[in-house]
Amino acid sequence: MTLVKFNHRTMFPTFADRLFNGDPFTMAESRSNHDRSCVPAVNVRETDAAFEVEIVAPGRQRNDFKVKLQEQVLSISGDKKTEGESKDVQSKYSRKEFSIEHFERSFSLPENIQEDQIKAAYEAGVLKLVIPKKEAEQAPQPRIIDIL
Repeated sequence: MTLVKFNHRTMFPTFADRLFNGDPFTMAESRSNHDRSCVPAVNVRETDAAFEVEIVAPGRQRNDFKVKLQEQVLSISGDKKTEGESKDVQSKYSRKEFSIEHFERSFSLPENIQEDQIKAAYEAGVLKLVIPKKEAEQAPQPRIIDIL
């Protein structure tokens, strides 16, 4: 007999799931901790000169991102730490919650890119990367050899 791990978590939790399986103090919050680990949307555009990657990640700082290129794979990750605080003056109860939002996206790049010329900038909630392409090398023209 083999034991199989069964996860009955549904994509859309019901009120009863939240009541009996979750933290009853956070039921009123709009998002649960399970929903906080979302992956930001990405746009990838190819032009004649470069690839342009845009990642929508509002509310973050430039230092929250890590961009790494290794063996033609571009990896973009981000961490955001938040602190919440809730106080009830009548019962002198205080609660502090910490959360860390993490994402990572990876893209396989073609061989015709200039690895040392990649530029990244974070502005208005969008991380933009420009990955320039190498100029296409002209194939040598065939040489006609005369037959003697």
